[in-house]
Amino acid sequence: MEKSIVLYYSTGSEMLSFGVRELISACGRQGINVITDNIANCPPIPPRQCIRVTFDEYAILFNPKMNQECYDIQRNGNSVTLRCSGEAGAMYGLLDLAETIDYFGYDAITDKSVEPVLEKRGLKFNIPFEPLENGDPFEKNIGTFFSRDFWRDYIDMMAKNRYNMLSLWSEHPYHLMFRLGKYPDTCPFDDQEMEWYKEFWSFIFGYAKIRNVKIYIITWNIRLPGFAAKGLGLPEIIGNHTQYDNNGYYGRNDALRSGGYGAKFDNVRQTLPVVQDYIKECIKTLILEYPDLAGIGTNCAEEMVGNAQVRQQWVEEAYVAALKETGRPISFIMRTNMGSGALAEDFLTRCPGDDNYISWKYSVAHMYSSTRPRFEEFSHAWDNIKHPEKLNVLFTIRNDDFNTFRWGDCDFIKKYMETIAEKSYCKGYYWGCDGYLYGDDFQHVPHGHKTWKYDFERHWQEFELLGRFGYEADIPEELWVRKFIRRYGENGQVLYNALKEASRLIPYVNRLHWLDVDFRWHPECLLSKYGFKNVIDTLYNPSMPLSGTVSIRDFAKAEAAGEAVTGETPLNIISALSDIEVKLDEYLRSLDLPHVHGEGECLIWDLHCWRQLCEFYRHRFTGALELARLELTGDETHRTNAVECMNKEVPCWKLLAEYWSRHYMNYKMTRTQHYFGYGLYIKDVERDREFAEAFGKVRFEPSDLILRHGIMDTQSPNMAL
Repeated sequence: MEKSIVLYYSTGSEMLSFGVRELISACGRQGINVITDNIANCPPIPPRQCIRVTFDEYAILFNPKMNQECYDIQRNGNSVTLRCSGEAGAMYGLLDLAETIDYFGYDAITDKSVEPVLEKRGLKFNIPFEPLENGDPFEKNIGTFFSRDFWRDYIDMMAKNRYNMLSLWSEHPYHLMFRLGKYPDTCPFDDQEMEWYKEFWSFIFGYAKIRNVKIYIITWNIRLPGFAAKGLGLPEIIGNHTQYDNNGYYGRNDALRSGGYGAKFDNVRQTLPVVQDYIKECIKTLILEYPDLAGIGTNCAEEMVGNAQVRQQWVEEAYVAALKETGRPISFIMRTNMGSGALAEDFLTRCPGDDNYISWKYSVAHMYSSTRPRFEEFSHAWDNIKHPEKLNVLFTIRNDDFNTFRWGDCDFIKKYMETIAEKSYCKGYYWGCDGYLYGDDFQHVPHGHKTWKYDFERHWQEFELLGRFGYEADIPEELWVRKFIRRYGENGQVLYNALKEASRLIPYVNRLHWLDVDFRWHPECLLSKYGFKNVIDTLYNPSMPLSGTVSIRDFAKAEAAGEAVTGETPLNIISALSDIEVKLDEYLRSLDLPHVHGEGECLIWDLHCWRQLCEFYRHRFTGALELARLELTGDETHRTNAVECMNKEVPCWKLLAEYWSRHYMNYKMTRTQHYFGYGLYIKDVERDREFAEAFGKVRFEPSDLILRHGIMDTQSPNMAL
């Protein structure tokens, strides 16, 4: 017999309607018929089988912690009351009920109260026009970005995962958003094209608004495309040399850029009054043209010249002046890279709005490293702050660690969010990649077991974990297990456990092999702007600052001196990687392969790849440690051991390349500017043996130029001076 419930709620709210649709769908999957009615028709004593959605806006007045996103669930028999403080809270509460019913059943609904862990929970999305650098992630997603279907799916995903902020990043988006009356020739499109673009942007902002997602436009400040420079009556060469081809592609001309032409004119762009006035007009028009835009942001860095105060003054004269002239005091985010917290604090006091934030790179470019990064302390981020009690900070959280293989460790994300929430001055975060765009899944072959379209769908668990734990602290792990079982069938439990185990790898790697920013280090593939990371790079690389992890060379020095070592050592990490290998082998052997199909097959290949990458790193770290011991003692036994480790790397890498190539394709990375594909670097791995055999006989240096000239001990006998 089919079970029925009555759902009483107020009509007319799209946020509520979205939650209602999800609830009805979930009930349908559980064989529950839902009858909807207006809350005004609910009797004083609710029927035994009902869910009613009520609002208590006055609760906010009596509980300062409660905001529009809070909700309370109360159950009395089979009657459930969802008491909300606002439309967003109602949407989230309905999504909560839908999920509980879907994965645990109606009877599992219990009393609970939910308040957001963090006020802002956002995504960082680098849009593919006027990008920081060219590469397949951007070039192959131009069409996807301009797809309304993509944005509906993406923003719906955000709402379901409790994200309420979307930051869109571009060097220079303005010409695709409006034509300036004062500088009309800076826009390369005709009026009909501009009308299409304006309708498109209005759609994105409006759709986000009805899903409780606030959009921010984050720009660099003096980045100026060549066509915009020309439109200002300036020589085109002083711009950043963005080009348009016959297919409407817009991206940086890397040939010109690599020649340094644009960089030679940084000072010119910054000192020309017309450039500053142009940016000011762009900001004014952006704010006035799009009333659903929640905020803007920038920095005083990148290609600007002069000291931090000079750069900050330029930004103030362009951005703050524009804000004041609009009369619309929208939110402002001031980034701190190449500036300081104190400088940003001072800057924000002159912004007309109250909802302003300082942005700080919480884990620099590698969020998958430590759950408690200490870069604020390391860089003295908040020194000289005048009003710490008024400090409002948003953390930029960057995953420049992996973009291909799936990841899912709920314990890591839960702890990561807990440590953020401990900081009373931090109001939230936005996370994403600098050189990758989770749009169309261009990496995966378009046939076989592929059942999804977008990259964020393939990485669904990562997106869920980071959004959900930013909103709610106490989510039972059993929920993720049941989602895996629903998604992958009888292998779901094993696949969940295996992926959680595999996901432990990258944090270990990053802590022992730390390079701060994305172009210097991508641990999933060992690539950087300077090429493939060999064993010499691993040997000389530092560990993560203030993480408690001891670097390979520091450990070897202490070991040789007979000194006690405290903290996480290379031996601890090597042992941990061995444990991961053993457990992954057990999980992979226990899979019922005849029943694996679709996305489950894809996940299994990912797990095989993680397994081989883990063993590769174990041999690499062990071999590098043996070279460090050889450097200190001269004992040739260590060379023999190192060569043996380098020999063991090769079959691991070859299997990794084989498993990866069964369903993924090579692509050009954005920040490293190299092609990603494990089979392309087999010879680089084989060369590690040569490095080990020649170490101490030939002078070597790490490939990373910053490391070479900054951090390294240049007195090392194997360091080329």
